[in-house]
Amino acid sequence: MQENSRWLLATMVFWLPGIFFTSYLGIYEAYQFAEANDIAGIKSNENILIFLIFPAMVPTMITGYTILNRKKNTIDLINKLNKFNENADGQSNKLSTFFLTDGEYERLSIIQKIGYCRDLNRSGNYRLANKYLDNIYNANINSQSTINLAFAHFAKSLIKKSPDLTSEELFFHAEKSFQLYKSEEKDDTYFKIMYNYVLESIHLGYQQSIDIIDNIVLELDQKYQYWHLKLELQKIWLMWRMYPEDVIDFERIQSKMVLQNYTKDQLEELEGIYGRIKKEWLFHNEKYLEFEQLALHRLYLFKWSGKPISPPKSDLARLYRAQGKYEEALEIFNQLLFETRRSKDENFRGICLVNIAKTHVKMENFEKAEEYAQKGIKIFDELNYARGQIECLTVIVNASQQLGLEFVSDKSRLDELIERTGIEADPL
Repeated sequence: MQENSRWLLATMVFWLPGIFFTSYLGIYEAYQFAEANDIAGIKSNENILIFLIFPAMVPTMITGYTILNRKKNTIDLINKLNKFNENADGQSNKLSTFFLTDGEYERLSIIQKIGYCRDLNRSGNYRLANKYLDNIYNANINSQSTINLAFAHFAKSLIKKSPDLTSEELFFHAEKSFQLYKSEEKDDTYFKIMYNYVLESIHLGYQQSIDIIDNIVLELDQKYQYWHLKLELQKIWLMWRMYPEDVIDFERIQSKMVLQNYTKDQLEELEGIYGRIKKEWLFHNEKYLEFEQLALHRLYLFKWSGKPISPPKSDLARLYRAQGKYEEALEIFNQLLFETRRSKDENFRGICLVNIAKTHVKMENFEKAEEYAQKGIKIFDELNYARGQIECLTVIVNASQQLGLEFVSDKSRLDELIERTGIEADPL
């Protein structure tokens, strides 16, 4: 028995009989109704008043147990939620052990529900996450509370890999949630909403996204050093995507990272952003030895921290392709493609398909390149993912030119996407 529940135990003499009487009365009325309407063959029984005592005791005992052990039940739920959060990135085979039941999910606060949905997305359970997120949106979109309205738009903006939402709509909801919540306390929820807004702003184009980051940084107190750094890294990434010939001063970036000041989650997030910038810069500048060392280090890190190792394996395959080791590259890409059948990750499946297509371009197998790129663009069209569409269309246009096929409509669509987003396909 929990210490702070003992007073409830002392008052059971008052509230427990009330619960029992209410349950008994409800069951008795249901029995009378069934008897009067001849439901299920129920007939009058003079001992029924005694028999109804037993079913009336069931909800009474359950209610009493729940009230008296509410603290333990809450702690158990929090522990289960924390375990799921810890295992979401790793996509452990035992992850389903930590899934919440519908009853457990409903006991969460609205922001905890959104956090749980984010973890579901990270673990690849997009369908379940989208169902919950849609429910949160529908339940709160007409709320008179500004905060709940912000949460409604935030939930909608997190619905990924859905053909029903365009990137424009996702950005609208991300922007709306930030505008509604921006005057609130700068807590963890604020920064999640803010950074989601920054990420979705890429829909507007790289320069517009940079302008949004600059405006946020101007208003953000210097005491939030971690978030200043994270926003700066995102800006560096966008700037480099616009001007890939620029030299990035990685030593200056590292000098700003006071690693002992960050939590484990913050360190992982910084590693993800910083690692992405460095590996892509190294690859673009053909510093293949350093790129390979970084990819192998990340492969080791991901493996022993329980994260999916698909991204660093994909990087190694890209390296082999750049070095002319096409068969080795295809072997890895096809392995990763096969694994997406189990993980149900359609986004990564599309990435594998376009990488296989690019490898066939390098091998001058243009028919296969066009075939795989067509499969890839079907996926990215369904996901409404502009970057993937651009990568696939670039391969389709190039392969069609080599094969003497018509490509005017594909080229027109590719040019429109590049002009709208500022994104161009990565080099082979």
